[in-house]
Amino acid sequence: MKFNLQLFLAIFLVSFLIHFSYFRLIIFVDQAKWINRTVYLSQDIFTSSPHITFYDANHDYRYGSHPGTAFLLPAALLYKLGLSGPSSLLFAIIILTSFCTASIAAVCHYLRPSSLWWLAAAIILFIHPLYFYSTPTNAIIGPITALLFLLVLVVYEQRHRPLSVNFALFTAFILGLGLSTRLHDTVFIGAPLITFMGAYVNKQRLALMILASAFFAFILNPFLWFIPIEYLKTAILRTSSHIIYTGTPGFHLTPLWVLYYTPLTIISLSLAILSFILARKKVPVSSPFLLTLCLITTVFAGLFLTANYQTLRYFYPLIFTWDILLPLFLLSLSDSVNFSFITSSRHTILARQSLRLFIIVIIIFGFGFLTAYNLLLPGSQGMI
Repeated sequence: MKFNLQLFLAIFLVSFLIHFSYFRLIIFVDQAKWINRTVYLSQDIFTSSPHITFYDANHDYRYGSHPGTAFLLPAALLYKLGLSGPSSLLFAIIILTSFCTASIAAVCHYLRPSSLWWLAAAIILFIHPLYFYSTPTNAIIGPITALLFLLVLVVYEQRHRPLSVNFALFTAFILGLGLSTRLHDTVFIGAPLITFMGAYVNKQRLALMILASAFFAFILNPFLWFIPIEYLKTAILRTSSHIIYTGTPGFHLTPLWVLYYTPLTIISLSLAILSFILARKKVPVSSPFLLTLCLITTVFAGLFLTANYQTLRYFYPLIFTWDILLPLFLLSLSDSVNFSFITSSRHTILARQSLRLFIIVIIIFGFGFLTAYNLLLPGSQGMI
């Protein structure tokens, strides 16, 4: 299984440039807190006696109640090398989002080499409107999870071929990256995906992926190096307190709020359900994979939409995944359009290619409009 390295490098460069411009126009939710954590981590671990001081003199969290995430380590290193706190954080986020964007484009191209799906997916991740409402962790976990779903799709579609060690390790790295970024999201989604892959991967390869993902999660999260018990305890308590919230009720999502902020996601989900019910043989992705994605979405939504503390950011992993699949569903529909009224085969090919290009333009316009709307007329950024 070889991915297009030239495509990966090209998309990474373009993504880096676009995200550098885009992310400088916005302020991530809790950005100041993450800048402070970057500085603290650099001061704690890049010393002659590396350590992590988890509590201050008043026994309050220096790093917040859920501190560990994959971008903190490179951000702290960049700060140690001389960049400012804000620049260190920004570059670390951009490097990871660009890596995920490029990887997603390469995997989409591998899965459907004759389709423009890879281009549409990359553009969606270049300008996704929900970056505006992100914390730094959410901006990264969305693309990571979308990439993980695509890798699982590769496993299913290549199930009759032996899974290479390199592919297994790359999948494990992405899973470990997710675990070190947002532990609870990745556990909730990664566990059923590993179970799904277990039906198509031999036990040795599956064990390799599980062990390697745990290793990568440990390597990428310095809090597991020094204070693993405190870190895991705070992560579990933080998640459970949001699901079983005992304080003042926070923001609650309604169907109207979800539709307002994720209209294209709803379209993608609707197309998937309709395709599965009405034309299962023409579904552009495998039925077992699509059914698994729908079940995970249902359980995830049921869990967090009934929680006492809600935020749209909890759904970023699934929102980004469904958004990446939207162009595939639309391009698949374009292939079913009958151009029998055109007699020339050359003109038929031209008409079909024009329709595909029109769909790409519509997708760019849709996501671009939502992004511009958020930048010019922002909503309740901190709430959702």
